[in-house]
Amino acid sequence: MRRPCTVCGAMKSEAHHEDYSKPLEVTWLCRTCHKAEHRKTHCINGHEYSAENTYVRPNGDRECRICQAETMRKSLAKRGIDRVISRVGV
Repeated sequence: MRRPCTVCGAMKSEAHHEDYSKPLEVTWLCRTCHKAEHRKTHCINGHEYSAENTYVRPNGDRECRICQAETMRKSLAKRGIDRVISRVGV
């Protein structure tokens, strides 16, 4: 059963998992608070911002190297290039 956001109290909420290996342990957050929580530690696709996986742009924005590599693979595949050497081992 859904509960109100534990941060702001909004009635429309979604489940946030601190630890994906414990799927039944959830914190209920509204969309805005949930996005803010993930922005702190994970990219939009859920990859952790670790030292090995994070590129910090000159303007301070963070970019996930795994997502960056996947975007490059998709872009090259559209152009018929089937192999890309990855620096992050993805």
